[in-house]
Amino acid sequence: MRLPRFLVGSAMTVALLAPMAPAHAAEVDLYAGLHHGRYFSTVTGYSEYERTSHSREVEVTVRHLPKWMVGRHVTVYVAGHKVGTMLVRTYGYAHRDWDTTRSQYVPYAAVGSLVRVWAPGGRLIASGKYVYDWSS
Repeated sequence: MRLPRFLVGSAMTVALLAPMAPAHAAEVDLYAGLHHGRYFSTVTGYSEYERTSHSREVEVTVRHLPKWMVGRHVTVYVAGHKVGTMLVRTYGYAHRDWDTTRSQYVPYAAVGSLVRVWAPGGRLIASGKYVYDWSS
């Protein structure tokens, strides 16, 4: 029995694409631009989040914090969970990354999850929502 040409082509396409689907679905790259909070109008920043079937990693960078914050720690939350703190360095810069492969806590995040950076005393410094990072 002979199959029609369109069925043969469709079957070959499915067979070729099937092995690629799990690899693509296994990694998720997210990005959030951070927007300043009410009391920190000069602050800018971003966060990148990567999730694979074996690990999760989050990176957060905040710039243009006021001079009085140099030497203090700010607290980072991802998807409503505290990830940790970052030290504000010279020129109002704070950066840190957390990775489960280094036995650090990184919560599960998805598109729409919030990332927030809080000052000591509970004032919001910056926040953003994750979207797909298509540049990766």
